Amino acid sequence: MLKKIFITLIVSCLLSCENLQEMNNIADGNEIELRSGDSGSFDYTIIPGTETWNQLVTEQERIDVLQIPEGILDNLSPDDVVRLSLTLPAFCLFTAWDTPQQGFNVLLERYNILRHILSRKDVGSSLIEEIFSIAENYINQKCDEDN
Repeated sequence: MLKKIFITLIVSCLLSCENLQEMNNIADGNEIELRSGDSGSFDYTIIPGTETWNQLVTEQERIDVLQIPEGILDNLSPDDVVRLSLTLPAFCLFTAWDTPQQGFNVLLERYNILRHILSRKDVGSSLIEEIFSIAENYINQKCDEDN
């Protein structure tokens, strides 16, 4: 239970950051390329802005294409679980609700990768490393801009 609270707190803090989009852009440079078909790997191939995404009619169709197949989900490394959780294309939708916590709760109900990260006992250190890496890159970029 404590682990779930900790992970929810870390993710909520990351989500509530004023510069989340800017930090995401910086984090994208650190992303490990995950490919469909590799053992235990996955990539979100139908994402907002693509032609296939634009052809989806209902919200449920959009939710469904962002689910990770159970066979792949169960074989993801801790690093892959963290990266897929933080790069979920629908992640920014948490702001569509009254509070970040309400938004996160809705995303948790909708997307299996977020439920999966909370069920894993081996992702804590990977999550902390990724958050520190994103923060470090953000700070370094800001320092470079100031020079």
